[in-house]
Amino acid sequence: MARSSEAMNDLEESWARTREHLTQARSKLPASPVPGEEGGSIAAFEEYLEHNELQLALSELELLETANRAPFSFWRHMQRAAGQMGLVEESARYEEQCVKLPLSPEWMVRLEIIASAHPLYREAKGLPYCAGPEMMLFDRDWIRTCRLPEDTKLLLNSLDREGEPVVCMAFWTALEKPEPLAGHGQMYAFFFDPGTLEIVSTDVSGWRS
Repeated sequence: MARSSEAMNDLEESWARTREHLTQARSKLPASPVPGEEGGSIAAFEEYLEHNELQLALSELELLETANRAPFSFWRHMQRAAGQMGLVEESARYEEQCVKLPLSPEWMVRLEIIASAHPLYREAKGLPYCAGPEMMLFDRDWIRTCRLPEDTKLLLNSLDREGEPVVCMAFWTALEKPEPLAGHGQMYAFFFDPGTLEIVSTDVSGWRS
């Protein structure tokens, strides 16, 4: 009986962790999300969650995301919920979204629109030569060893990113079009919080071929 009771406690703890990740994923969608192209509703999600139909709740959120483009953190919580339930295929699919989403053309357009309101963006675009944007993902290890100012490193590492990398959009500028392997100029970098898509820091530094 003791062994059976321990197993039940472990299962209930696993359910609780899964429900938490599902609840967090739902919080990354709009308060009143548009129904997905193939279905999906918050009412159905909440009903599945209430009745502990956790895999169905997971599927409902995935359907909703198709019409309500969610941030990186949505997919991270989806991946963790699927992993908690032992759903190997779904976990791998959501992990792929975590990797490719911040570097997708759709996100590049979305983030450049946000960056375009920043004075440094207009400064970079006003220079005679401006190449980009180039998208990069920076994790804690990279931030620790990079050449960014220390106050910028502290700021980026202070973000509650739940293991998510910082998204960087960079533009390479010069006073004239650089010759191959002989150019130099300034790099304008914009760092985005992957959860909110807000610009949390910027940096302008020199580059040389």
